[in-house]
Amino acid sequence: MQLQLICEDPSLESHFSELTSRWGLQHDANSILALVHTGERLELRKTDEPKLGAIFVDLVGVQLVIAESLVAVKVKQLQKRQG
Repeated sequence: MQLQLICEDPSLESHFSELTSRWGLQHDANSILALVHTGERLELRKTDEPKLGAIFVDLVGVQLVIAESLVAVKVKQLQKRQG
């Protein structure tokens, strides 16, 4: 896949290059989509409409929500068994 590959933190450039290479991504300066490493997270940006903002996924937060949901299901199951 070709998109603009942008690393905003120069100290992370080699890590970002390794990551994008592993994922098979290639830089295309003419692409309207950009994968941006902000130093804190990876974002997908539509460069021709900056007012839309970036898209990113908080994988840690998602994992916590899933874990909390699983715990809630287990607690309900135990409550049903205990009557």
